[in-house]
Amino acid sequence: MEHPYHHHPLVQMDAFSVYANFNGTWACDVCRTVSSESGERYPYRCHTCSFDLCKKCFSVVGGLHPLHSHSLKKSRVSETYQGGAWGCDQCMRMNSGEWSYQCIECNFDLCETCFHSQSHPLHEHPLLLADARVVYGHYNARWFCDHCGMSSTRSSSNISHHCPKCQFDLCVNCVAGQQHHLHPHKLLLANSYVVYSSQLYNGQWFCDNCKKSSRGVMYMWHCRECQFDLCMSCYSLPAPRLPPQLPPSRPPVAPPTGGNGLCYPMPEQPGQPHPDGTDPTECVVCMDKPRNAGIIHGDTSHVVCCVDCARKLKTELLPCPICRKPIEKVVQQFNS
Repeated sequence: MEHPYHHHPLVQMDAFSVYANFNGTWACDVCRTVSSESGERYPYRCHTCSFDLCKKCFSVVGGLHPLHSHSLKKSRVSETYQGGAWGCDQCMRMNSGEWSYQCIECNFDLCETCFHSQSHPLHEHPLLLADARVVYGHYNARWFCDHCGMSSTRSSSNISHHCPKCQFDLCVNCVAGQQHHLHPHKLLLANSYVVYSSQLYNGQWFCDNCKKSSRGVMYMWHCRECQFDLCMSCYSLPAPRLPPQLPPSRPPVAPPTGGNGLCYPMPEQPGQPHPDGTDPTECVVCMDKPRNAGIIHGDTSHVVCCVDCARKLKTELLPCPICRKPIEKVVQQFNS
């Protein structure tokens, strides 16, 4: 059978004979759906290049869509647009796929994701993106969300997630997933009778945080990736507060050096006496004036005296009171 998705004829085959080494598991080359999820056993297959197509993608080649008032036709982008550059008129993504659903009358395009329906745990049927001006044109595009009850007059968007079978609509806020501090994946607002609709569960579930059974409770927050469920009470729990972070410690300041490369000692802080009870800021000779003289001898210096006592020691040819070396020069120190 010829199909616009592929340039070779397709033949419907048994996946267990073609993919016997993979236990009959295969994936659609258009929507990427794995057979373990869809339950399909007979793909539409190309013998020439091993191209596989699921039943959904084989049957949907266009038609009316609730996002547009005209019929859409599926076409290859490289044959429709020069250079293959195009953009979806709904999600505004550029070059989103090899195929587009195009309206010949008004040059309107939809990508694969926006055209196909998506299942949601709040409703039993798949939902399509819909424009209220197309679906509810006879009601002046007025609609309301069947879950939260929000009216279209309070919403700034005409777009809803619509079920054409039962005229069920969900607003964008009810459909969007939310990140929560109790789980690493996004959680979706869900109907327990839709998620756990089998006779084994019959809508019964329990919260994975508080471990309480939620028999008869319809709504919850559900994770599609790992089947994690959260009740409304646990969802409203605030996130734990993190302990305040201490400011980073400052690195030690190196003592200043003079132009001749000499290392001068840092002035000691007042109010911190030595273990022997002496004040580290007083002159060691007169024990009265502050230390403000540098006694230079060779490549080193000591700041232990006031300038008057240091000059007197040099005049009387007395040595440095600390290291007993001859005093070569006395300079006055200024702390700034």
